Amino acid sequence: MVFFIRHNPAVNETLQIQRGSDLYKIDSISADDGLPPDGFDLITCHRVVTKHG
Repeated sequence: MVFFIRHNPAVNETLQIQRGSDLYKIDSISADDGLPPDGFDLITCHRVVTKHG
């Protein structure tokens, strides 16, 4: 899953993203080289499996 967010230096790989009832672990963050605060970051994630079976 890929998310685009406004550039925020507080976002890092230790955080998780919740979308609806799904939880995602951040794999990587590609910061935009544009001028802040107009830049966007590309966040690549994978879904965290919380229930088995």
